[in-house]
Amino acid sequence: MDTNPQTDLVGANNESLTLNPAGVRTNVNLDSSGWNTVTNSLKNASTNSLPDEVILQLDDVRGNADSTVCSVSVNQQYVGHISFFGLRKASIKDSHHAGAGLTIRLDITKIIDNLFVNSGIDIKSLDVLIQPTNAILKNSNVTIGRVSVYRIGQK
Repeated sequence: MDTNPQTDLVGANNESLTLNPAGVRTNVNLDSSGWNTVTNSLKNASTNSLPDEVILQLDDVRGNADSTVCSVSVNQQYVGHISFFGLRKASIKDSHHAGAGLTIRLDITKIIDNLFVNSGIDIKSLDVLIQPTNAILKNSNVTIGRVSVYRIGQK
């Protein structure tokens, strides 16, 4: 078993985001060579050769809305819920996190596999929607520095 799988960035959005009560949407542009590696792993998947895992990552999530819960979807397919537990403390510059905020990861392998099966996955970007499921206070100021997609190679 490989304890050090290869991890590659295969896409990212172009701007930081500010979460508002209606949510926020962004496009994650995919690098063609990195994305081809993902699609090839899906094409060649078998019981002896697992496809790459695909991870959606939210970097530099900062703010003071610890109790906010959000629903995340990719290409109109539900991924899961995220919680900003600890966000306020992780955003304080003189805390243990030095103000770096949170990094949140979601496994989107099944969604990518569904896209591959249904449409051949000939896509250039992923549509990511992050929507609060509870009220966000007007002064909560939640920002997301980057939304990116990584592949984790399987052996």
